[in-house]
Amino acid sequence: MKTYLHYPMKALVNCRDLGGMPTADGGVTRFGVLIRSELPTDLPEEDLAFFKELNVTTSIDLRTGDEVNTSPSDFRTCGFIDYKHIGVMSQQAAVGSEVKKSATQEKAEKQAPPKPGEASFNFERLVSMEWIPVYCKIVANSPKWVYDIFDAFIHAEGAMHFHCATGKDRTGLVSMLLLSAVGCGEDDIAANYSLSETYMRSIYEKMVKGMKGDDYEDADLVKGFFGTSQNTMRSVMNYLKENYGTIIDYLHSCGVTDEMIQATKDKLVEY
Repeated sequence: MKTYLHYPMKALVNCRDLGGMPTADGGVTRFGVLIRSELPTDLPEEDLAFFKELNVTTSIDLRTGDEVNTSPSDFRTCGFIDYKHIGVMSQQAAVGSEVKKSATQEKAEKQAPPKPGEASFNFERLVSMEWIPVYCKIVANSPKWVYDIFDAFIHAEGAMHFHCATGKDRTGLVSMLLLSAVGCGEDDIAANYSLSETYMRSIYEKMVKGMKGDDYEDADLVKGFFGTSQNTMRSVMNYLKENYGTIIDYLHSCGVTDEMIQATKDKLVEY
């Protein structure tokens, strides 16, 4: 089968493979092992057949229970994928924990992403919000979430797909942690994260036109909620290093063992 960085799906615009990334010890991540995307919903038969051909046997839904109930993933009932809900975001990110807090984390209380239907769900709030404090709060307060994701990947029979709503935020964090675990470089990880604002643009345009008509600037679609600047993911990686020592040390704090990290590397990296 052909290898793709960006899969040509009919109903998904941000479906990407994490293959082809070099590791510090001379390896490269395999294609067809980890696949990320936005919410897989209303998928045509062609897309489902594509996932089946890719031997995707596990799909991880990273959204909250409310999101899952409101907009279910097609993989819950497709019949050939083991669907797992390993959710995180507002519920866990807002819960206080015993981990170290920083001014960045405290700021997240006021920067939680808006939800459709809220009075505050408007364009101005979207373009002004900041993701860095939200991301830092998620990683600081969600050790079991991290452990469960690594455990699911290690035990997946075939390829593992994972997604949130837009395939950029929670999905971007999971990508960063898995790629960091196997020794991928921060430049490649940040660059991979940044692609979402490009691939999601057509979706954002429809979303913004529903709120603003044509009264918006192109530059607005890389600000706030919409943006996936490399600096955002670099800031999160720096936060982990400043507070835990290394990203591997952070994973250890989540209960991810050296054996689990090696199993992740064995599955994802080729030499």
